[in-house]
Formats: sequence, C-alpha cells, structure tokens
Amino acid sequence: MSISKGFFPPSLSPAIRIRTLYAYKSQCPEDLSLVENIVIEAHPSKTDDGWLYGTDVKSGRTGTFPKAYVMELEVTWGKVLYGYTASSADEVSLIEDEMVAVVDTSDPDWLKVEEQGRIGLAPGAYIQLTVSWKDPVGGVEFDGEISSQSPTISLPSHPFQG
Repeated sequence: MSISKGFFPPSLSPAIRIRTLYAYKSQCPEDLSLVENIVIEAHPSKTDDGWLYGTDVKSGRTGTFPKAYVMELEVTWGKVLYGYTASSADEVSLIEDEMVAVVDTSDPDWLKVEEQGRIGLAPGAYIQLTVSWKDPVGGVEFDGEISSQSPTISLPSHPFQG
C-alpha cells in the first residue's frame, strides 16, 4: 500500500466509515475510483480539506478521492426479524436473528443496510432497530428497540422501480 504525500497513514489518524454518494473516475494513479453505494474506511488529509485517503472495504483498493463524493455513515444496529431474499441488485438479503448495520432510515419502508462493503435496500418491516448495542461481531447485546413493526404480506413499491 502506498501513501500519497500529504495524507495520514491509517495508523496515525482516526478512520471513519463513509459511503459513496456518486461515482468518481480517478484522475491520477494515487486516486481511488468510486462507484455509488460502497463503504470506505477513510482518513483525513493533512494538506487538503477537500480530499480523503481511504480503503474500499469490499475490494481492498486504496487511494485518494474527493470528500464531496461521500458521506459519513451513521450506523443504527438492527435485529433481523424475518429472513428476506433480495429480488434485485439494489437489495440485500437478510437472515433471521442476525444483526445488521442500518445506515439510512429516511424511508422507513426500505432501509439502507451495509452488507459486505456495499449499501443495499432491505424491507424496513423485517428489521427491528435497536437503541444501544455491544460488539455485534463478538456477541450481540442490545437494550431496546426503536420500533416494533410487523411484517406485511406485500412489500411497498420499490423506490428504484417505476
């Protein structure tokens, strides 16, 4: 891994988890090309507030990219109440009783969930959002719920389909 001059090495700066909002085509060898809705571990620039250095969580590729193309992930953990099989490339499958990282709740019918380094849609009625949590990888523990929705037989209209 090469570090571009002017950027903190990952071990010296706090990493933040971000998601890409837009695609970005690299302009030089040090840049990281982006596609929409991927997760990046990012570090701030030492010299340029408009750029970040980061690693694509799914592919492991590293490089610099414009800060304006991403947003910091604010994660709410949720427990999957019912299994769900994705029916399109925009969706993620859910496994009953697993904990998932919910990164966008602006549409309660279709939540945005992080799955293996990418962001996808999942039916909101299938996930119980939690108030607090402890290490979801090493042992799930949570204290409460934000909502207790019951699943419906039919899913709401998909936000990316006409």
